[in-house]
Amino acid sequence: MTKIPARCSLGIPSLASVLKRNLPSKAVSSMLITLCLSICRGGVGGGPGGVAFGLKLAFGDHVHCFFAEPTHSPCMLLGVHTGLHDQISVQDIGIDNLTAADGLAVGRASGFVGRAMERLLDGFYTLSDQTMYDMLGWLAQEEGIRLEPSALAGMAGPQRVCASVSYQQMHGFSAEQLRNATHLVWATGGGMVPEEEMNQYLAKGR
Repeated sequence: MTKIPARCSLGIPSLASVLKRNLPSKAVSSMLITLCLSICRGGVGGGPGGVAFGLKLAFGDHVHCFFAEPTHSPCMLLGVHTGLHDQISVQDIGIDNLTAADGLAVGRASGFVGRAMERLLDGFYTLSDQTMYDMLGWLAQEEGIRLEPSALAGMAGPQRVCASVSYQQMHGFSAEQLRNATHLVWATGGGMVPEEEMNQYLAKGR
């Protein structure tokens, strides 16, 4: 696992260049020859927008960025899809904005980020709280990594993207490219969750 310094003087976007410097040269070459699929969790947009923008600067068109959001809080998807950005909220269309992924429980996205990123993003997907709980339990069991629900939103991305035949055809991706693709998932959060609360999360996984 690549470790990225906690202090980053230029902010979130510069983490991509730090990542590029810390990855083995073979991995970077592979990413530039094939493609890199980056999955960022959504929310109001500042954090994931900065990560996606930085990755685009570091890897150019070889990186394809997606935002992941809870089915009950798809604010960035809604804002970009309608073109209304911060002029519309999920509550406006009858979605309750209630989700266990508290870091992503945002009803109205940042208009600045939405307008800045809409042409740089390759897509969005949504997932249920139960899916996040299931992945939380699997990751804890198989890898010994305990994350909070919102940190798991991006984990479904590699499977979702690789299973989308229409997306692959649209970009002309070959089977070999997808086999060799590097998947990056922004999965922060969980280290400070109280043990009792984490156990409750784990109990909800199937």
